[in-house]
Amino acid sequence: MKRALWVLTLVATIFVAASITFNLLAERQRILAEAAEQAESLRGALVEYTDQTFTALNLALLGLEAPLMAAPPEGTTQSLARHEILRDRQEASSGTYAYFMLDAEGRLVASSRTADPELSDLSDTMEFTTLREDPDLGVVVGSPRLGRVGFAEGQELINIARALQNSDGSFAGVVAVSLSLQHLHAYYDKLLLGPNATAGLVREDGILILRSPFAPQHLGEDISGGELLRRVQEAPEGLYTARALLDGEMRISSYARLPNFPMIAYIGVAERDRLAGWVVRAVIEAALGVLVIALIVILAIGVDRSVRRREAAQLARSELFRELATASASIVQSPTLEDVFARLERSACAITGARQARTVVGEGADVPAGRLPDGRMLARLVDAQGHPVGRVEISEKAEGRFSDDDRFALVQLADVASTVVSRLQTSVERDAALRAAEAASASEHEARMEIETIFASITDAVFAIDPDWQIIYVNDNAEKLARRSAADLVGHNAWEAFHTLRDTELHDRLVEAMVLKTPALFDFAVPDVRLWLSVRAFPHERGITAYLRDITEAKETEAMLRQAQRMEAVGQLTGGVAHDFNNLLTVIIGNADEIISNPAGAAEDSSPAELILKAAERAAELTQRLLAFSRRQALDPRAVDANQLVAHLQDLIQRTLGEAIAMEFVLGAGLWRATVDPGQLENAILNLAINAQHAMAGGGHLTIETANVVLDADYASQRMEVEPGEYVMISVTDTGAGMSRQTIDRAFEPFFTTKPAGIGTGLGLSMIYGFIKQSRGHIAIYSEIGQGTSVRLYLPRATDDLPVAELGYDAESVTGGTERILVVEDDELVRRHTVSTLTTLGYRVTAVEDGQKAIERLLEEGGYDLLLADVVLAGPMNGRQVADIALARQPGLKVLFMSGYTENAIVHHGRLDRGVNLLSKPFRRGDLARKLRAILDD
Repeated sequence: MKRALWVLTLVATIFVAASITFNLLAERQRILAEAAEQAESLRGALVEYTDQTFTALNLALLGLEAPLMAAPPEGTTQSLARHEILRDRQEASSGTYAYFMLDAEGRLVASSRTADPELSDLSDTMEFTTLREDPDLGVVVGSPRLGRVGFAEGQELINIARALQNSDGSFAGVVAVSLSLQHLHAYYDKLLLGPNATAGLVREDGILILRSPFAPQHLGEDISGGELLRRVQEAPEGLYTARALLDGEMRISSYARLPNFPMIAYIGVAERDRLAGWVVRAVIEAALGVLVIALIVILAIGVDRSVRRREAAQLARSELFRELATASASIVQSPTLEDVFARLERSACAITGARQARTVVGEGADVPAGRLPDGRMLARLVDAQGHPVGRVEISEKAEGRFSDDDRFALVQLADVASTVVSRLQTSVERDAALRAAEAASASEHEARMEIETIFASITDAVFAIDPDWQIIYVNDNAEKLARRSAADLVGHNAWEAFHTLRDTELHDRLVEAMVLKTPALFDFAVPDVRLWLSVRAFPHERGITAYLRDITEAKETEAMLRQAQRMEAVGQLTGGVAHDFNNLLTVIIGNADEIISNPAGAAEDSSPAELILKAAERAAELTQRLLAFSRRQALDPRAVDANQLVAHLQDLIQRTLGEAIAMEFVLGAGLWRATVDPGQLENAILNLAINAQHAMAGGGHLTIETANVVLDADYASQRMEVEPGEYVMISVTDTGAGMSRQTIDRAFEPFFTTKPAGIGTGLGLSMIYGFIKQSRGHIAIYSEIGQGTSVRLYLPRATDDLPVAELGYDAESVTGGTERILVVEDDELVRRHTVSTLTTLGYRVTAVEDGQKAIERLLEEGGYDLLLADVVLAGPMNGRQVADIALARQPGLKVLFMSGYTENAIVHHGRLDRGVNLLSKPFRRGDLARKLRAILDD
């Protein structure tokens, strides 16, 4: 234990030190990397500025060659003419001391500063000697130096020169410009990062032309033996860290050759400037690290001492137990009661350190055991039934006071003595006790048999467990629940027999019940198994008895009922909103449609109206999906050949999904006709195909299959709202990403979607769910992550009396008529729009806002050809009641209902009543026109 403690301390110390070191080194690396990035960024600016400066001067010199060699204007001396040319150039240049000209002998013959310069000899300058030897060399940058002539005397400068040639090509001298190094210093100093940073310019032969901050002692120094020139030979630009040749400073340096001149510009960042803050932090963190390590060591020393004390106490306790064992063996071997008491007293004094010990029988037997105020310590002697019969007491401890260990030892000795006393009872008493025990055993056996008979007759699984968690009894139902025999369970530890339940609520609640002696009543879901248990556990003196009942089916039924109630609540909400919303959309769509269709406005820009129409149509589609989910849409079921319908959709689905998805259609032979609204079924299949496309972003395989199936009573009993019987099954299966169990559980909820924002509304599956349920069918999803998804639609088999659906699309043109139409609509906007639309179609229209006024018009005027009535009307009558009264008065009257939300007036059990014509809101002008002609022409 102690060795492990110090090993752990060492590991913790190393960990703290390593963590601090690692963090500091990482931070140092980050700071230096940041400095390197800044140096490279500034180097670019330095190179660009320097190259532009020298390029400008070179171009200026190039432009002076011809004027200087030309003959002077008439009446002007050569010297004066050249002075004026150089002066003009000087005035146009910044940062220069002078432009000047040397003849072929190196003598100063012209200057921008004076018309009559002194004939100074500059033939020893590097730029002159270089160009005299090779006039075709181009531009030459001289070495930095102090000026020697006139105004430039003592100034730090550098000459840039070009050769002049006579008309015969011979060397005629040099034209040069003196550039102030202070001019370059002013820019270089701005780029320095820190007090010890540097920037400079070096010729390729190693001559230092410029260094910032300015250091005159280094002007013109040869640094060809330094790291910079070695690096330039390897690469024209780069980054390196090295100690500087001139001042020994460790810097991160970035360099690059000038694009047009034989020079290298560099900038260096001093490591100590950038690491100054890091050094302070390193000192602080190192101090904190030392403090933490010291605390760890101090804690380890404290724990070590505690362990040593505990080991010493354990050793003392072990010695105590050894002495108690020896003393107990001596007492047990006592032949008489007097000998028992004598050995008890001797052992008590020897173990506890008491000077006196005495045994009292009978007198004061009910005195409480423990330490008395006068320093004595007592322990009771009891008979076989646990009744106090005397006491043993000790006093006058040799050193200090009696401890808890002394009390423990005295009690143990007293218990052993009590046992021996009970054993030494008279033979008569022993015989009587034996006979009583035999009688009790027989009674206990009879009681046990009776209890087992009761347990065997109850339906719960019964587990009886002792205080050590050994299983002592299981009934037949417990064997069935555990799927093990009683022989495999009884006598085994409960948590070893059911080890997967050790870290669960069942374990915690049963342990709590056993400890607190309180019943535990709760429901428990067994992990990783489809099993719910009702647990009732009752602790008692001999352990705990647990009654377990399988309530899985009840729990799943409850969950399905809650889900159905939630879906119904949402459906009622969405259905209620749809009526008013569809009225508004009817007006918006109708007016936008009229603007687009109006010939008078055809020449104008109709795109805003088209946008309004598209937005309204999308809103209408959304509302229809809400109605489908809430099972409030009016269905017109037909006997549909699902094979024919799927084949009819095949081309549309293939064009929609594209070539990246392979498709397969498996159409069952001898397929029954299904009872379903064909238009809604087409929408559902297309929606499922689009969902599959989104699940297969990288392509995949889509299979649409049809088949006859029979759902039996067992299948239906496990699912809500499923009736056993014959169904037509249509499945849409993809090889996409698949869904988790949690996603499947929420897949039919409105607005729930796993697609990215902006893709879909979350109503596709909700609409399909509501439509299938309203069609008295069933829908199921089977999916696994990474394997794909299969959605199966089960549609009731059609009866013989149902009309057969005719698939196809009506492409009739919009035509009107001259018949009389009575419009009944309580919404003013919808009423005005409907009247306007009918009037433009040529019909004669009368409009009223409620059923009462509609009946009055029919009775007063009559002669109407068609009644166009909203189903939901304000007032005592709905549209259906108005139609019933109107047909009773005028039997030949044609009736067309319109509604955005149908109640039970014309729709029962989710289906449109036979013979009822309905136009769903919102509708377009063409929809209304075609519906009217179909009814009036019938």
